[in-house]
Amino acid sequence: MKKKLYVETSVWNQLEHTDRPEWQETAQQFIATLKVVLTDKFMVSAFNGRHSQRLYNDCSHVAIATINGIKHIVSFNCKRLVNDQRIDGFNAINLQNGYDHIVDICTPEKSNRFSME
Repeated sequence: MKKKLYVETSVWNQLEHTDRPEWQETAQQFIATLKVVLTDKFMVSAFNGRHSQRLYNDCSHVAIATINGIKHIVSFNCKRLVNDQRIDGFNAINLQNGYDHIVDICTPEKSNRFSME
């Protein structure tokens, strides 16, 4: 059975914090094991190949959700994720790579339209 992971924000945050170098290194190693082909494709398409740790993390969120069949992402990141043009780009790449579901990304205010059942 394929494992599904929910990677809580504190793990991602350690990539940018230097106050606990051992946690930062552990987080970097863990995230490296999650590196997905889709993440790199999102970076090229949605962000024109620009690279920063924050962009990589954002693209990884979408890639991990896609691979695990998660159809909805709730975020306050309106600059890089909750953005119709970027969402269309993420989904185009998903479809080109054989993922047949559309990922919806919205803010918490709009998430009430999803059934939690």
